[in-house]
Amino acid sequence: MSRILRIELRRSAAAGAVLILLVAGAVLLYAAPQRWSTGWMPLAMVQREYLVLLWPLALAAGAWQARREHRSNVAELFASTARPRSQRMVPTLGAMGIAAVCAYLAVVAVGVPWIIDTARYLPATAFVVAAVGALALVAAAWLGLAIGRLVPSLVTAPALAVVGIGLLLVIPAAVRPREWLALVFSPMYGMGQYTDYQTVYGRVSAAQAIWLAALAVTAAVLLASGSWRTRVAALLPAALGATVAIMVIPRNDEFVANPVDPVAQEQVCAEGSPRVCVSRVHSGLLPEVTPLARQALAMLAKLPTRRPPCTRTPPRTTPIRRHPGRPTSC
Repeated sequence: MSRILRIELRRSAAAGAVLILLVAGAVLLYAAPQRWSTGWMPLAMVQREYLVLLWPLALAAGAWQARREHRSNVAELFASTARPRSQRMVPTLGAMGIAAVCAYLAVVAVGVPWIIDTARYLPATAFVVAAVGALALVAAAWLGLAIGRLVPSLVTAPALAVVGIGLLLVIPAAVRPREWLALVFSPMYGMGQYTDYQTVYGRVSAAQAIWLAALAVTAAVLLASGSWRTRVAALLPAALGATVAIMVIPRNDEFVANPVDPVAQEQVCAEGSPRVCVSRVHSGLLPEVTPLARQALAMLAKLPTRRPPCTRTPPRTTPIRRHPGRPTSC
């Protein structure tokens, strides 16, 4: 099985998918580095936001790979072998899944050199957000394989890319005002960075992971199915996953649109006096900021300070009522 998997990795669309996703992700990241240059969590969240393009590309890559048997006219030959179709599909699923994960991690690695010198705060939530993003690409690639096998047309891959972008953009508007539903079904929704302290709650990531895993299972069963009954039954994991995800996601009063990480807001101070402090998420800039801040404080300390002169109000025609025992100002 491992030898077949290596062959699939070399000869399938996996290598091309990695290259396309890596180039697209790197271009998106470095088109606006100021959006994620403050730390690791912004990098993880902004990369999830860019799934608006990467997810449809993975969907199209899976559909393109699924046309291989149709292009080679070997479907009848493979069907005549004693090996069941489900076993034959495992290497293809594995190759496309590995390609999706590697591409996502490679895009993260492209952004690391930009912030490695200044980013000090690395919460565990950043790993969870990145893992859910990689799972989203796996689900997209597998779903593309399943749809490409059912509709082995030359236009299936580009059509899926366009439909995928439209679907991710339409979902938030379709479920409004229930924004928490968009968090479940759209892996890029809610990942926009409005503050440097923004985070993603664990229950949100858990709900997204449940839905994406169920979608991946449905895609795998569809790809391996040989009858219409199996294809109908393949929808069961997706329906069950959607139900469980909706039960897990915070909603109504528990829903917070842009949650904040209190640990990221904690103050980190430099040694010595006068005291100079920054938030934990910006602690990597403290050695650079401290000398400048202390220089500015020293210059302010030399400025003369005096009490402003008292100005009396002009006399009024009506007497002012004064309370006994209360001193007058000025």
